[in-house]
Amino acid sequence: LQFYVKAMHSNVSTYGEGGLGGPRIVFTPPVGGNYTIYFDDNTDVASAGASMLATPSWFDVEITPGGTTTRQMVLKNEGGLDVNFSIPDDFGDKGAIGNIVLPETPPFAVYEGNDAKSASVPEEPNPPIVMGQGGPDLYGYKWIDSDEPGGPTFQWVDITTIGTPITMSDDTNTGPYTLPFVFNYYGVNYNSIRVCSNGWISFNSSSTSYSNTNIPSPSAPTNMLGAMWDDLNPGAAGTVYRYITADTAIIAWVNVPHYYDSGSYTFEIIITSGGAITFQYQTMTGDLLSATVGIQNANGTDGLQVAYNAAYIHNNLAARFSAGWLEVDPLTGVIPAGGQVPLTLSFDAGALTVGDYAAAITINAWDAIHTLPTMTIPVNLHVVGSLPSIDLSMHPDQIPTQVPRGGSFDYDISVTNTTGGALIYDGWLMLNVPGYGMYGPLAQVNNLNIPAGATRFYQLDQAVPGFAPLGIYTYYSYVGDYPSTVVDDASFPFEVITGGLARGADSWTVTGFTEPLSGESVENPLPKEYALLQNYPNPFNAQSIINYALPSEGRVELTVFNLLGQKVATLIDGHQEAGYHSITWDASHNSSGIYFYKLNAGGHQFVKRMMLIK
Repeated sequence: LQFYVKAMHSNVSTYGEGGLGGPRIVFTPPVGGNYTIYFDDNTDVASAGASMLATPSWFDVEITPGGTTTRQMVLKNEGGLDVNFSIPDDFGDKGAIGNIVLPETPPFAVYEGNDAKSASVPEEPNPPIVMGQGGPDLYGYKWIDSDEPGGPTFQWVDITTIGTPITMSDDTNTGPYTLPFVFNYYGVNYNSIRVCSNGWISFNSSSTSYSNTNIPSPSAPTNMLGAMWDDLNPGAAGTVYRYITADTAIIAWVNVPHYYDSGSYTFEIIITSGGAITFQYQTMTGDLLSATVGIQNANGTDGLQVAYNAAYIHNNLAARFSAGWLEVDPLTGVIPAGGQVPLTLSFDAGALTVGDYAAAITINAWDAIHTLPTMTIPVNLHVVGSLPSIDLSMHPDQIPTQVPRGGSFDYDISVTNTTGGALIYDGWLMLNVPGYGMYGPLAQVNNLNIPAGATRFYQLDQAVPGFAPLGIYTYYSYVGDYPSTVVDDASFPFEVITGGLARGADSWTVTGFTEPLSGESVENPLPKEYALLQNYPNPFNAQSIINYALPSEGRVELTVFNLLGQKVATLIDGHQEAGYHSITWDASHNSSGIYFYKLNAGGHQFVKRMMLIK
């Protein structure tokens, strides 16, 4: 079905194809539904606007305690205009627990000590920080910086013209400054912040501590967010600014020096209502080997240290802290008309125990002429004792699913290979009919190949025959070796109701089961891009397999580091041919704990985390 549309100026009285407007355009609706045609009265352009679709529109993922995995989602624009999208960094996985109203107190300043401070240079620096991510701490906070693949993008927010200068001298703590939103930090809700001249903010601490230490520590400022905790002096030069909106608070130190050294440091702390914490470093000139970077809780018993008196901070660096098990990258972007943008969902069960967890990704979108409906992507995470080699999930398009006799319903299936090697599997569908029992298979596919770590998506339509009994059914899908071995299964209920359709379906016909969605899991002789896959198994005892992909030959280095950033193993260091590669790390002589493995190849660097349990 096509529509011919002709754009007209509003002062033209003759409308239609024979009118005085510009040439006609053809509009073909991508899917059924109601559409609005928008006209630009200045340019005589008619457009159906942008149209955004998400594939898949849901996620159901299994993972083991301490494990990590990723999934892909594609945002597609089938409309005629570019579409902007924004995803709030708040997925409901560490949601607020109610607005705790704190007592209002007037702003005040606190000063620490009256004696003159020593001008001596701080203690010798520690070894440089070589890893760009870390955690989780006991609560579940993790950090990652812009030097890491999948890390935040450095995007300096200049508040010098829109923010409010804070009057500060040496060792000053001011506040509280009211937040118009609730910020959940280590499980407690806060609605105000305090600012210390010495490179940190807190939700309640009035300390002016200038002598930085390792964290977490009860001797360090409580509830601290320390971007550069050290002895800084905005009374000598520079300015500290604050800027607070309905959902964001930014504190910026601009050209502030050290107390004992000239220096000039411009950095900022950003917190958002969704719980995200970001440190950004724009121009950092001076002694960068004397500072603590990190966060800690209200009593100094839990925290996340990025660096302590070590080489880490540099210009144009961003570091993000978050406490959830779900991360999405990118959170913002533009999808061109007729184009698409891939997103990566990262799942981390480092702080989770066995159980089921739920979250939701909210996608806001708009084009040049209107706002698109908000899209919500449900996400379910199942933390299990052991992973099946093939993870199977299914999800109906409509919940609850009700269909008349002779009708049909749509649903999706995802199949993920959780291992480090390619697998061959069978898939089949069964039905539990009310008053009858198990029936099927409704459809069956055999000997399908799925590469290591890959996911296949299927969009299916199930017809319901006119003779189907009324009542509630259970729809099952299985993967394994048909019919004797089931590796994983999934199910959902649906109801057959009255109101049969004339000339409706006359059998339990399934369409869409034999072929995955186009573009998914297509095997090529050589990989298209560099990649480092999650080790398998993870967590592991003694040995684990690491897979990686090289689209072209060249020098490859694969190394393993501990939490202190110390190299504990070099697995590969030399020239390798293009293709898919695999290596086993024997950690039998290493102690239990979290390790990071890093791949350097073709000018690319990838880092992933693994857990050794003995």
